[in-house]
Amino acid sequence: MGRLRIAVAAALAAAFTIGAGALVLGGTDEEREGGTYSAEAFFAFDVRDKRKLTGFAEHVFLGRVVEKAGSEGKGTTNPGTVMPQTQFRVEVLRALKGEVGGEVVVNQEGGYDPEDKSTMLMEGDPLLEPGKTYLFTTKRDPRKGWLSIVAPGYANVVITSPEQGKRVVGEFEEAIRHQVVPK
Repeated sequence: MGRLRIAVAAALAAAFTIGAGALVLGGTDEEREGGTYSAEAFFAFDVRDKRKLTGFAEHVFLGRVVEKAGSEGKGTTNPGTVMPQTQFRVEVLRALKGEVGGEVVVNQEGGYDPEDKSTMLMEGDPLLEPGKTYLFTTKRDPRKGWLSIVAPGYANVVITSPEQGKRVVGEFEEAIRHQVVPK
């Protein structure tokens, strides 16, 4: 429980995955234990701007989640603090940016913390669900080889209908054509 007894962690260990500078954990230790809580990331750029989001990403693709593939904690710059993360096998349905195809492993920050018996959701972003289709914006983790979602809640858009999927894909295709690499 002590490893999550912080209000602010200085930076994420692999900040390149979401472009964040800091992480705020929501809830008290008592609220977190056995429940679900949210952690807030402070991004280095406006992740709501799809041009910057796609400019930062290596891969943008439509994919269907096949199953949970694993979970592993990621250290932060705050000694003894570990942030849960969960991996999912994803079938790539259509690549919009980058060379990606077949089946890939997508890493999502957030997941179950066995020490606190709680679930941490980054930016309140629900964990991916097998069987659902998402538009993913990712970067490859050079150490693990998986594709990490670059901005929780903004870079994994669930597709709820064919019409909405067509609209979301169109918005991201337009953003890719006019992408801006954030500074």
